[in-house]
Amino acid sequence: MNKECEIARDLMPLVLDEVASGGSKTLVYDHVVGCAECAAYMDKLKNDMPAPDESRQEEEKQAFAQATEKLKKKKRQRVLRSVLLGALAACVLLIAGYFGYWQITGLKSQIPLDAYDISLARLEDGSIVVTADYHGSRTPLYATSFFEDLIGDKRGVTEYIGMEKYWISHEMEYPMQNGSPISFSADYLERHSIQEIRQGTPKDYRTVWKKGDSIPAASPEMEEFYFWLGEWDRMYDRLSETTDEVIRFGSEAIQTRFMLLRQAIEAAESIVPEWQPWVGMDVKPLDENTRKWLLDGAEE
Repeated sequence: MNKECEIARDLMPLVLDEVASGGSKTLVYDHVVGCAECAAYMDKLKNDMPAPDESRQEEEKQAFAQATEKLKKKKRQRVLRSVLLGALAACVLLIAGYFGYWQITGLKSQIPLDAYDISLARLEDGSIVVTADYHGSRTPLYATSFFEDLIGDKRGVTEYIGMEKYWISHEMEYPMQNGSPISFSADYLERHSIQEIRQGTPKDYRTVWKKGDSIPAASPEMEEFYFWLGEWDRMYDRLSETTDEVIRFGSEAIQTRFMLLRQAIEAAESIVPEWQPWVGMDVKPLDENTRKWLLDGAEE
């Protein structure tokens, strides 16, 4: 037996077990074609090999399939976990961004004293009306009001009136309309013993009024505006107190009254000299007959 036979016979078990490489199979089969002794040896090996155990093969198949499925499941879980973690992170960032945005956009700061003016007028009922001149600002401004007890009791209370704007503000198409952002009733002034009214804040202010100083009387037009505003409040209070559901939820007459009261309020507001120049809409005032009907309280 030569060297080639030895090599072929060494490879035969691997070939018969179907685990040999393609080159090894070719070498063995080419050799046995021309070598009768090796061909007989290979036949003997094949006959001596145990018959395949089909049940064992099936078990191995199932085990392999289970292992493959397990690997696939783990891979799916890893992918799903990555997706969920990514989605969670995105949600956290989105929520944080949302609340951060509202926190930032909700922040306000006081504007300088020279960016606006505050003046006072006294109504016939003793109330004090605060008029704000916004200096034609196209950035929305918001009034703030608080009082400070300067000496530790109610004998030295100072009222501060300031203006704020949002850190992030939009520019309006038209300038802000001068008007009254705040008014104080005579009862409020007496109850809190207001001694001084200042424009600004305790750190930066100018005194507008001290107790004992005179306050200019409100113009007739301003008196007219607050008269109609009082009528609106009285009508709203009556509706709130009534038990008649038809009246409470708005009969046609009630709706007409509210519409006319609003017209009277807006018409009076537009001509108050303290609040000029007027940049809003001009509203036609009520005629005498309509005014009389509204004040007489007629149902029809």
